[in-house]
Amino acid sequence: MDWLRRFSVLAVFLGSVQLSLAQNQEIPDSLYYSSVGIDRNLDRARAYALNGLTQEIQVLISSSFENRSAETNAQLEQSTVSRVITRSITDLKDVREIMKITPEGLFRVVKYIPKSAVKQMFEIRRQRIQELIAIGERELQGEPVRLGAALKNFYWALLLSQLYPDTLSFSVRLDATTPLLYANVHSGISNIFDRILRELKFVPEKLIEDESIVWQYRMQVKNKPVDALHFEYYDGMGQTEADVKDGRTKLTFFFSKKDMREREVVVGIDYRSVEEMDELTRAADSLMSANALPSKITIVLPAGPIPPPPKEEKPPVEPPRPRPQQVLPAVLQEILAVGSNFNAVRIKLDSLARRNRIILGNANDFESLQGLYGLVLGPEGVLALLVVKDQKYLDARTGNEIDMKRYGGKRITWIEILK
Repeated sequence: MDWLRRFSVLAVFLGSVQLSLAQNQEIPDSLYYSSVGIDRNLDRARAYALNGLTQEIQVLISSSFENRSAETNAQLEQSTVSRVITRSITDLKDVREIMKITPEGLFRVVKYIPKSAVKQMFEIRRQRIQELIAIGERELQGEPVRLGAALKNFYWALLLSQLYPDTLSFSVRLDATTPLLYANVHSGISNIFDRILRELKFVPEKLIEDESIVWQYRMQVKNKPVDALHFEYYDGMGQTEADVKDGRTKLTFFFSKKDMREREVVVGIDYRSVEEMDELTRAADSLMSANALPSKITIVLPAGPIPPPPKEEKPPVEPPRPRPQQVLPAVLQEILAVGSNFNAVRIKLDSLARRNRIILGNANDFESLQGLYGLVLGPEGVLALLVVKDQKYLDARTGNEIDMKRYGGKRITWIEILK
């Protein structure tokens, strides 16, 4: 460790002459970021130079880190920030090096990079942040909602924003409503997580027969089923993990069945997916405190089986009320009073016609059948009494419409009643 302290002192001393050394190499400050490292060991000289280059570029985003630290109350160690930015710089392909040996036999390494390359790096990062936010938004729109993928992409966008020097505003649509506008990524993603987890529901559906207490839950967010979500919970003995598939999940508990009672259970939602992060995103994850984002909700473990919902009692269906009998003109009542004898009906019709109380005829004898009555006659007398209204054939006694196919081939005598 003594050699490390000695070299640290040497690096500080050499840092004071860094500017003049860079100028001696004719690397213009207006076009490049540069730093010098000097040591008897070439690898250490290169490390000092790269660390100095890191510190110079860090000035671009140091104020941004300070603001985030104040927002989240996270203690961001300078060494952690430096490591993350170093990792970011080593991803660049344009870091160049000049190495010479001084008259004293020391290795003198100049690390430098075009400012245009750094600017391009941040532009690519901005585009990637926006892309991840758009993917997260899209995963929320489907049905079922791919909630795990949505939260993961939002979180990755937040991590990359830790390595972006400027404030980045954005908008996102969590459902079919108006898009929400956010002034910066950190507060925006935090608000998105908070909104989603407040809408996330574990609805107990049924108790599954087992040695343990096993419940099937339906999972939904904004009344849409949730799919592909990983979470953990306390099962009575320790933390355990489970997954949601096709909107449902099973939770197993090892509480005593003799102590069956309603309980509140804290569920932790997994959104980090560390195994899928690349090195840069994983490094940025070290800048985030464990509780930087909302990740827990409380669900209910019921005391026992849920009774089925009561059947909805439907009001009794009232039978259709019969239509009141139509009041027939007196002359028609006289005809119907004759009875069911065909000859007696014909004699009554002829008598009424001679006394100019009615006019008899076939359908062709009248210009229109509107308002006329029709007697459907058979050997057994009157089969039906019709009336024509609005080009419809109605039963004169009930007012119900009649299908005239029923009387195909039957003789109909049409009657016009005279006043």
